[in-house]
Amino acid sequence: MIEYVIEDKDGDQYVLNDSGITSPGRESLTPGSDDFEYDTNTVPNSFLQGSVKIGSIRLMKKIIEFTLSRANEDDSAYRAEVNNLIAKLEKVKYLIDNTNSRRILVTLIGVNILYDPGSLHHSSEESFTLLCLEPFWEDLEETIQQENIVAGTPNLISFTNNGYLELLPIFTFVVTAFCQTVSVTIGGQSIKIEDPIFGTTNNEEMVVDNKEGIIINNNLDRTERIVDGLGFINIPVGASTIEVLMSVTAVLNISYRERYYV
Repeated sequence: MIEYVIEDKDGDQYVLNDSGITSPGRESLTPGSDDFEYDTNTVPNSFLQGSVKIGSIRLMKKIIEFTLSRANEDDSAYRAEVNNLIAKLEKVKYLIDNTNSRRILVTLIGVNILYDPGSLHHSSEESFTLLCLEPFWEDLEETIQQENIVAGTPNLISFTNNGYLELLPIFTFVVTAFCQTVSVTIGGQSIKIEDPIFGTTNNEEMVVDNKEGIIINNNLDRTERIVDGLGFINIPVGASTIEVLMSVTAVLNISYRERYYV
């Protein structure tokens, strides 16, 4: 049995398979189907029947549903259990698969309680539906690849993405002297940054967050210091080479979570 956990916006976690939240239906907890919805641009075929696809398809959303059975002869206890479950689900931020060490960003979009005929609200079949705000599972723990950067020469870094989708890494550059230029290239993507405060006192760390699309130095937004390139970078599936060019020596930490459809 996969152990599922929900994590709320405060970072508190509750095991769905545990008696504390789904009792006494925890052993009946069952995930339903994964429903993927894609956006595909098509136009009618000008000469033949059918349509022609324009561009590439895009995964727009994913929905996950869970079901469980519940029964309790004590009416007050039964209602307390149901109320407890709904209250926790309303605050959910992440659904966590502890067995496979993955998580997915979600929000609650539906709860259904089907009471048994003739019951006094003592037994029911329940289902709850989660909309995946980012329709991909990602590693529960962040992986960090550390590299030592040599000044004034292209540093070629071997990188392997073992997931099934491109990565949106966080690059953290740490220097001990003023750094005039930072340049990162992978495939046809590149970004070049020139920040006059990078490497000065209390400004020795620059974070390039490719997921959020922001550059931070000493808690200051320095995104406007991008001077060249196509913008923020993603890393494709499989083996890649990341080229880094800097004006001073540095330590580079590449933080990332590999991503999966299921």
